[in-house]
Amino acid sequence: MQGNELAYQVYSPGSVLGLFSNALKLNATVNLIYLKGRYSFGGGKAYGNYYYDNLFSESDTISIGVRVSALLRSKIENNEIYTLRGYIEKNIKNSSVELRFVVDEIIQQEERAISEEELQRYELIQKKLGKGSKGPGNCDQRKDSER
Repeated sequence: MQGNELAYQVYSPGSVLGLFSNALKLNATVNLIYLKGRYSFGGGKAYGNYYYDNLFSESDTISIGVRVSALLRSKIENNEIYTLRGYIEKNIKNSSVELRFVVDEIIQQEERAISEEELQRYELIQKKLGKGSKGPGNCDQRKDSER
């Protein structure tokens, strides 16, 4: 049996993860793509001049991690809808592949349908309606013949 050599390749866990990471070559990981969603700030600290935040789908709670430079992040408002250009990077963490969107450029910020001032006016009107006001229709409801 001494003359028999192993007829199969033996890998280490690190080399398997490296092989799979390098095998995931998709257009989205090498080309610039556009993503649109609700931007949500993550932690308040920058790591190596980058922030790590999240971009949520507009219609549900699915999100992707975002890496953005401090300069670009200074132009972003929390919980607003943005269209961003960038690419997908892969990160291997605890035997799983984590995807992260790296922002290259802010393409567009979607304008709010209702301004903050209009929203405050609406809330004030709702409060007044809740209390009930004494307008012309609520004064004396008796007929002239009853007076």
